Formats: sequence, C-alpha cells, structure tokens
Amino acid sequence: MQYSFDIEIANKHGVESAIMYNNISFWCKKNQANNVNLFEGRYWMYNTLDAWSELFPFWNKDKVF
Repeated sequence: MQYSFDIEIANKHGVESAIMYNNISFWCKKNQANNVNLFEGRYWMYNTLDAWSELFPFWNKDKVF
C-alpha cells in the first residue's frame, strides 16, 4: 500500500497527522460522491481500532488512538 500526504498539513501538524488526515479526507470525499454517511450536513467515515491498525501496520494501536 502507498501512503501520501499534504506537505502543508505535514509542516503544520507532522507527517503522521498528515497521513491520517489524507486517509480520512479520501473516505469522506468518497462517501460524499456516493451520498452515504451524511449526518447533520457532513459526510463521515468510521473504522474500528483493529481496522485502523491493519491500514497502518507501522503504527501500534496506541498511536492510532
């Protein structure tokens, strides 16, 4: 799997936060395109801690949480 991030976000908040932001942003945009997971006017995404750990095997669960 390849990971990417926004350099401006990384400079302001760190690379790890930028990677996570990119993933969450991707899924929210995908949900918007598919018109799913719309709550209170915003598109959302969700995942379990185990699923996050699988997506980001280089972070332990404490890091993801």
